[in-house]
Amino acid sequence: MNAEMKISAFAPVNLESAEYRVTTYYHTLEMDEPLEAALEPEYWTHVARILRPGNEIRIDAADYSFCALLKVRSTSRISATVDVIWSKSFKDHVGPEVDNVTGFEIKWRGPKAKFGIIRVSDGEVVRDGYDTREIAADALREYLKAL
Repeated sequence: MNAEMKISAFAPVNLESAEYRVTTYYHTLEMDEPLEAALEPEYWTHVARILRPGNEIRIDAADYSFCALLKVRSTSRISATVDVIWSKSFKDHVGPEVDNVTGFEIKWRGPKAKFGIIRVSDGEVVRDGYDTREIAADALREYLKAL
């Protein structure tokens, strides 16, 4: 350490509980809605009045394929400017043998039914309830072996 550098302790009033100082909100994007949509100030029009600079917003994709943490930088009555602190994409790799299977598709069916295997010819749900596309792809492989 530099001998000329003087370090002084900061005042205790500058240290606060994060739970007291930072309000964190949670938002789930609609299916196929990109994170970039949430970065537009007008996206937050209906909730801008409750947001404050310094707030954080945790974001999840509807199918949990990605998540992010946003920081509110500024607000107005009808908009909020946010920036990405971090984001993480969880790309499922189902393999070309599943992606190119004719007659079946893996589709997100909502938060309760989750990912499902759909027979394209009649739209019938073969099975659903899989947490990820990858798990559904494994189930489709097993289903095709059994046929």
